[in-house]
Amino acid sequence: MIDIHCHILQEIDDGAKTLEESMELLKRGMDLGFHSFILTSHYHRERGYFSENYEKSYMDLLKEIEKEKLNIKIYPGREIYLGEDYRETLKESRWESLNGSRYILIEFSPLEIASIGMKKIKEVIELGYIPILAHCERYINFKIRDYMGIKKLGGYLQVNIGSLGKNKKLIKKLIELELIDFLGSDVHRVRGRNYELQRELKTFKKLMGRDYFNRGTLLNGEGVIQNDTLKKENWDEEKKSGLNGWFISMWKYLFRRTGVK
Repeated sequence: MIDIHCHILQEIDDGAKTLEESMELLKRGMDLGFHSFILTSHYHRERGYFSENYEKSYMDLLKEIEKEKLNIKIYPGREIYLGEDYRETLKESRWESLNGSRYILIEFSPLEIASIGMKKIKEVIELGYIPILAHCERYINFKIRDYMGIKKLGGYLQVNIGSLGKNKKLIKKLIELELIDFLGSDVHRVRGRNYELQRELKTFKKLMGRDYFNRGTLLNGEGVIQNDTLKKENWDEEKKSGLNGWFISMWKYLFRRTGVK
């Protein structure tokens, strides 16, 4: 599997603090089944994370991986926070896309208004990037129609594996409509948000089925790393019609309850 969202790189943000902790997280990720990791440290102007010394930390970790002969690969990247000053952020050159590709991992405030988030995504696309919305299940003002809108614009959606317990109803709906493109760990620390995700992964496999799970944990990640065009699933009309059918059934049910014909 490929983890496209993690904070394993040491001494950069609120993730791993030491080289030893980074190595421990990588080994735990390997035990879970990951063989490739995109090291998406925060680029967050409001919190003061500007990825200083990213290159040095990256090279130090790469040398340690080679020294211990771990059979894994790491790739550079950032998780870019698009707040009120998002235009200034997008103009800056200190952040990096995922492995230098057209794909960038973005995040909003959990309270982001959906229409504002869509506007930001449009601007990202107009700049020539392909946005992947990190932990899309967190944004409490987003509805299913908003996730569909992101996909129609040309964006992609990533769900945190560890969110399944808190957001199972929403995630199951996203799976049903095949809106999820990536599963990521968003791992930060050995003690805290870590790779103890065996149960959640097993549930995701059951809910998604083998082929869909494989796309979300491997094939789409390979496409990002290689800067390829990802396969577009035919969810548009078919899945949307299914959603409309659900709304129609609900309306009929409500009308029967109120006596409206």
